[in-house]
Amino acid sequence: MNKNVAAIVVTYNRISLLKECIESIRIQSYKDFTIIVVNNGSTDETAEWLNQQSDLVVITQVNSGGAGGFYSGIKYACEHGFAYSWIMDDDVIANTDALQNLMKYSNDIKGFLCSHVLDINGAPCNVPKISTIKSGVTDELLWGEKLIDNLLRVDVTSFVSLFFRNSIVYEIGLPYKEYFIWGDDTEYTTRISSLYPSYIALGSIVIHKRKIQSALSILKETDKNRIRNYFYAYRNRIHNQKTFQRKLLMFLYALYEALYLLVRGKFYHAYIIMKGLLCSLSFSPKIQYPNNA
Repeated sequence: MNKNVAAIVVTYNRISLLKECIESIRIQSYKDFTIIVVNNGSTDETAEWLNQQSDLVVITQVNSGGAGGFYSGIKYACEHGFAYSWIMDDDVIANTDALQNLMKYSNDIKGFLCSHVLDINGAPCNVPKISTIKSGVTDELLWGEKLIDNLLRVDVTSFVSLFFRNSIVYEIGLPYKEYFIWGDDTEYTTRISSLYPSYIALGSIVIHKRKIQSALSILKETDKNRIRNYFYAYRNRIHNQKTFQRKLLMFLYALYEALYLLVRGKFYHAYIIMKGLLCSLSFSPKIQYPNNA
């Protein structure tokens, strides 16, 4: 018989947030879950604290970014017989009934479910993309087809409290671990919603204590460590386009941004974009699958 829910948390050097995240999962009203923590090579006190916890499954690996962390966690959950995965970063604090309000739809929804995400001020963040799928009969958009059940149909969301049945992973594969950071969630949830209707469960609420509350933009970024990570954002964004025309359009727009930054003397910013663009020309990761459970 399958185990039920694998609650997967990916962490890197944020011990205080990790403790708060784990505690919010421990006190969920729905109890049939196992917490799996993927420690992405943390160099703070994370490893020591995790070693003291008797109720956690811990996967320790070199830092492979959020993408590599979720790849490992989902792979473990599938190969160890869990029926569902509930995934999040270590800066997510779940309301006590967040998982219960996902599980209530688990028998009926074949695609993914995601939570209603709020920032620390109570404002919506990580807002999913409302579905653009239309009815084949009336040509009306179907985003509101299950509003009576407190579900809103969406096509794309983040890995901030994402829930899905693990059997789907054997159909579509694991996330691209090569993405490292940024864009892996967009690509993976699109992969799911292109096959099965997917929804935000409005009654499932989590708080995202993300460091930067505003939208990501290299044009405004001042933290050099974060600027470096935009390499992955630009490379992955181009890879994620489904047609050559879309890839070309994204490439040209990014090139414009690089030139814009260059003429304003932001040479490092421009270099990072150009590095991402050049690497996108040969970036071609392959979808991998878990072994049979």
